[in-house]
Amino acid sequence: SKRGLRSAEDLKKIFVLPKVLFDLIEDSLYFPAQEYDSNRSSQEQVEVENDLIVQLNSATNNELERIPGIGPYFAKKMIEYREKLGGFVGKEQLLEIWKFDEVKYNEVADFIVLGDIPLSKININTVSIEVLSDHPYISYSVANSIVKMRIHHHYSAVEDIKKSVLIDEELFRKLKPYLEL
Repeated sequence: SKRGLRSAEDLKKIFVLPKVLFDLIEDSLYFPAQEYDSNRSSQEQVEVENDLIVQLNSATNNELERIPGIGPYFAKKMIEYREKLGGFVGKEQLLEIWKFDEVKYNEVADFIVLGDIPLSKININTVSIEVLSDHPYISYSVANSIVKMRIHHHYSAVEDIKKSVLIDEELFRKLKPYLEL
């Protein structure tokens, strides 16, 4: 079952639509007939929809492939990227996967929640350059900079990595959820 507006009552539920505007357009509204499986009760329809919701941070290949629009290729890429990142902090990170565009994202976003699995964190006081540079957001030169600055003093706060000229505010915001002391 597709989401969307199916009646004037659904449209009234949109809080940002002023009543004056609604009254003005109400006579022009058209809603296509709702398609449903007559062999299933509405409760069963809801259960089927809920069964399609997948937890992005813990889903298996098979669970991801149940999402309409996700086949074996994207399921594999999503899991590989999740492992490289240490988990997803936002569904929008799927757009960072090669060939995963806005059209694909809009197709699958309603079927995905993050889940409550904690992220894998990187200890910036002990990590090697090699492990650090494996993270999708960290180039070898940034990893080298973080480790070399650590040689002079252990980090007392994750924010200390911003002292590197290679780490701007945008990169720091992306990295922060994945770093710890």
